[in-house]
Amino acid sequence: MKFQSPTTTGEPTANVVAVRQNSASSITSGSSRRCDGRPPIQPSWPRSDAVAPLGLGEVHVWAALLDISDAAVARVETTLSQNERERANRFRSARDRQRFVASRGQLRRILGGYLHLEPREVRFSYTEYGKPELAGMASEDRLRFSVSNSAGLALIAVSAMISIGVDVEAAHRFSEMEELALRFFSPRERQQLDATAPSDYSSAFYRCWTRKEAYVKAIGTGLSTRLDTFDVTVDSNVPPAILRVASDPCAHQRWSLTHLEPTSLYIGALAAAIRDPTVYCWQLTD
Repeated sequence: MKFQSPTTTGEPTANVVAVRQNSASSITSGSSRRCDGRPPIQPSWPRSDAVAPLGLGEVHVWAALLDISDAAVARVETTLSQNERERANRFRSARDRQRFVASRGQLRRILGGYLHLEPREVRFSYTEYGKPELAGMASEDRLRFSVSNSAGLALIAVSAMISIGVDVEAAHRFSEMEELALRFFSPRERQQLDATAPSDYSSAFYRCWTRKEAYVKAIGTGLSTRLDTFDVTVDSNVPPAILRVASDPCAHQRWSLTHLEPTSLYIGALAAAIRDPTVYCWQLTD
């Protein structure tokens, strides 16, 4: 049984589905709690501690809160690799270190559920552009995933055989917003942004930014792809879409974008190399 997810208000999100009932594999380890002073995950993102089998054309998106207890951080850290623990120790801020450990641990927890592995058994490799992949699996069998963190929240997207990218941002207004739009957005996107009502400018900026970041993460080319060389939709009344890619004239026919709004203070996007994916959204629980 499927229920359409009212993930946003007034935001077209075709094929976003709230829940899938045939959960099969339990996700083990880890613990989380609501971030102090932040709204909870949307009710349309059901709480779950088990993964469902990935069907054809499906993308699963998990929201995980990263401000967890010190005891939970200590437990999660035991599942990390030596390299991940070394990376964690480079953070100067205790909070940033905690969130990094929580994010990597929850990523391992989720992927382990799909792969029927303990979180510590999940192994990663990295492409020449630094994109993480699952190690020890044939390319045609490899589970695809993408992760994004912002201000204590992580989104983790998982698919089978579909290239994907996810991005999330805490949607607060800041003074350099217009300057960043001028620097990184295409002329077509800036025109859309300039036509936006002042009350919606901040949300429109983040819709554009997260859609562009999600696409760049999905294609896996990192900083070698300039953000102003392709166009995405910005208007909340227009379905999320890639409109043009300078280096790939047919990209708009193969790629889709999905708007994600796990809480009222965060805006995210999912890019997938498939038309009309079915997207399931959950909040990860104990």
